[in-house]
Amino acid sequence: MTIETKRLCLMPLKAEQLVQWADDMDGLARSVVAEFCNKPDDQLVHALQKRAKAICDAPENWLWHTIWLILHKEDRKVVGHLGFMGEPDDDGVIEFVFALGTAFERRGYMTEAVRALCRWAKLKPNVYRIKATVDSKNIKAQRVLHNGGFIQDDSSEDDVWFFEARS
Repeated sequence: MTIETKRLCLMPLKAEQLVQWADDMDGLARSVVAEFCNKPDDQLVHALQKRAKAICDAPENWLWHTIWLILHKEDRKVVGHLGFMGEPDDDGVIEFVFALGTAFERRGYMTEAVRALCRWAKLKPNVYRIKATVDSKNIKAQRVLHNGGFIQDDSSEDDVWFFEARS
């Protein structure tokens, strides 16, 4: 299962692929026919392992727990990744996170990916609202959310909350 846009392909990774990314990125690159530009840092390795376990604990809802690679269609480079923070809560709110390689900034890739993943999520009957929380100093991420159709809802000294604007 993939989500395609004009320039991108969003590919959800299965639990074993998340583990492979953490342990053998080159092997994963060969298996998904992609070029990774950066090795995962310790924080990402921890997230990959945690998400692989979450998928094993709830395999029927794996798409809410995984990380989706963002592949540039033309050259199959991994420009970033995004994913949800688990299944929708009882109120139908789902939160997502995203990361983009610095070499791919200011090209609209992340905005395009955010819009595509949110369109997919809104088609699910148990999703009512989509949320993202970003660091208050991360102006680039805030710009992606604004450009992706989100509006600022609340903020603190550390974080800014965004919700998808309702149509």
